[in-house]
Amino acid sequence: MNPSSLIKRGLAALCLTSATALGLSASTEHFAVPDFRGDPDTAYAVWSVFTEAADAPNTPNEGNLDAAITQFNPTAFLTGGGNIYSFAEPLEFELAADAGFEVGAVVFQTRTLGTVLDLDTITIDWTGPDGSGSLSAPAPELLFSQMLGGFGGEDLVYRWDLSLAGTQATAFTINFEAASSSLSLDAVSLDVAIVPEPAAAAVLLGLATVLVVLGWRRKA
Repeated sequence: MNPSSLIKRGLAALCLTSATALGLSASTEHFAVPDFRGDPDTAYAVWSVFTEAADAPNTPNEGNLDAAITQFNPTAFLTGGGNIYSFAEPLEFELAADAGFEVGAVVFQTRTLGTVLDLDTITIDWTGPDGSGSLSAPAPELLFSQMLGGFGGEDLVYRWDLSLAGTQATAFTINFEAASSSLSLDAVSLDVAIVPEPAAAAVLLGLATVLVVLGWRRKA
């Protein structure tokens, strides 16, 4: 066997080993379930195994939200554990969701292995009956962090608490991407809740006022 063939086989084995190391079975154990999940006028979606590496939508494995994740870099492929991975270039993702109601709260969580997401470029584009717009995501909360052995990198779980209140948005897209090559997308979750009706908010405010007054009278 000539040296060129040996080099090619060695590189192929290295890439396969790297993908296997970063393709362990997906886990959502470190995600934080929002308090409102399961309440009326809420919806959620969870992705723990991906079936499309590039240019095709991945529908959720769990939940009742109409949503899909699409990755656009053609160098990506699926690992044995159902992750989306590329050792060649940064991955580029789009999470599109249609809630069917006016969205207030949005909780977005990711689990990645290897390199990290570019936290400064995450945006949310929204559409509603009276228009559309775009917002930059605030800094996320780090829920879990662990260094990986072998080829290195980190196991990271992030949570973003976003608000679309006041936009009248019923559908939106979250755009996120890797900071460099060798990122493996392991799992994603998305929760949405409706904007509270003004009447309901007024009732809650009135109830709180009554409780405060009663408490003051008892002290008197």
